[in-house]
Amino acid sequence: MSFGFAQACDLSPKVLFTFTCQHWPSSYCPESLAILTAIIVAPIHADITIYTDSQSAIDT
Repeated sequence: MSFGFAQACDLSPKVLFTFTCQHWPSSYCPESLAILTAIIVAPIHADITIYTDSQSAIDT
């Protein structure tokens, strides 16, 4: 399974990030790691919008 995210604000540099998750065959793994890494790399006090259709990620 793989995940990734893109920073798409016109005022900031374009950033693409991808990652492959092995040895944990679940769709929850890449979804959770994508959300976590987006939060980790965001600047302090940044407004973050995460779009997902994963109900398990929304409920957590």
